[in-house]
Amino acid sequence: METPQDLEHPNLESRSVYFSYPPGAALMPYAFAWLLRVEPSVRFLMSYNLATHLFVSLCLSVAVWLWLSFQIRAPRFLAAALSGVSYLLLPGPMYWQQNVYFTDTAVMAPLALLLGVVVVERKGTSAPSKFITGFAFAWGFATDWFFVSVALVFVAMQVFEFLIVSRSFARLAARLAPLAVSATLVLGFYAWQLTRHELWSKWKEKLALRTYGTGDGADLLSSNFNQVVWGTFSREQYGYVGNALVVLSVLFVVACVYAMARRLQQAEVWCVQRATFVALAIVAPILHTYLFKNHSYLHDFSVLKFALPLSCIPFAILPAVIARRFGEPGRRLIPVVALILGLVYVAVLHRRYPGMVPPRNPEIAQMGYFVNRATAYDDVVFSSLVKAEPYPSEPHLLSHSLKLIHQVEGLEQLRGWVQQLPAAANVVWFGSTESKEVPPGGESVWATAGRTSEGPLYLLRLPRDVFLKNVAN
Repeated sequence: METPQDLEHPNLESRSVYFSYPPGAALMPYAFAWLLRVEPSVRFLMSYNLATHLFVSLCLSVAVWLWLSFQIRAPRFLAAALSGVSYLLLPGPMYWQQNVYFTDTAVMAPLALLLGVVVVERKGTSAPSKFITGFAFAWGFATDWFFVSVALVFVAMQVFEFLIVSRSFARLAARLAPLAVSATLVLGFYAWQLTRHELWSKWKEKLALRTYGTGDGADLLSSNFNQVVWGTFSREQYGYVGNALVVLSVLFVVACVYAMARRLQQAEVWCVQRATFVALAIVAPILHTYLFKNHSYLHDFSVLKFALPLSCIPFAILPAVIARRFGEPGRRLIPVVALILGLVYVAVLHRRYPGMVPPRNPEIAQMGYFVNRATAYDDVVFSSLVKAEPYPSEPHLLSHSLKLIHQVEGLEQLRGWVQQLPAAANVVWFGSTESKEVPPGGESVWATAGRTSEGPLYLLRLPRDVFLKNVAN
């Protein structure tokens, strides 16, 4: 829901159902808040986002450790540690996973879990493996459309393995069953929600906007899409080196798939998981970037998904694979050199993090929490100073107040709005003594109003009918 429940918005239809995505990004933190018996507040959501940041880093380290099972222990450990530390300290994930919670950040956790389970089970058909794979896909499908690209890449890799060596429909079905069941359950529930609220037509319009682009920014997509996504968003978060490492990672995927095709003919099934891992890590983000071009073009956090492959492929997995071509000294030296280069890359980029953080503005939280504590269901809040409404207005203030604040200019606009309110409404004026502004109508309207204050902030409250009577007089 985009709008809190109050007298103006008593039911789901009036509260602006947010239908662009399935509800997983909201349900998961809410479920954890319910289990922990805490209020799902802004502070809790930031803590949950931080926990998923740590979870992704841990999954990456475990997955890389398993991927490098052929490597000797010390370089293997260093490569696994570097992957987790990189995702922790790269400026993109460090900023987005603390300060911005949206589907693009929420979906990183199920992707990391899926990458972990891809390499944790070599045969990939045991009951625990199928259950975790199904859970990861369900979590991902319920969170963000990125998992459509993830699913496409996953299916392509399984079909490729089927065509090259296994020729077993039973094995292919077993590998794809968790995905199919998860997609059916999650997307079926989402389809029921859209049907229940008669939102299919709006959803199709939103899908057209987010994909090939009809609407905001669509006229610029063809001319400067790559410049914005790669030249601005990606470069600012990962540098020019990061863009080059993305290309290098794609070339590595091609090499892995080629090696997979050769080795599968020798029944080395374990290489399927390795190739699937790197394909999911880098091909899925690129596919999603170009499938959902408008979304990628409009949101700089859309490139967050590239932090994952940049954390584990160029400086961890790829050097270990190259080192296998050399003798014992090379197997030890090359990973160590790559580790040093990876740490330098992360350290240099990490210095960009302070520049991504906007100046702190504690007044937003102070105003929001004050309005939240001092208002009730029947109160309708107005102000000339600020407004708290759903995106793209002031969602950060609304997330603290959990109460709409309508911004008005002058008494006539305020009276016109109040006349449309139910009779049971209370008209509440939100102001600050520091602004020295006078509420519309002055003393003649608000002389009998109840007053609640906290520091310079104050609320004046009048029943609707009393307000209109005072204005008329």
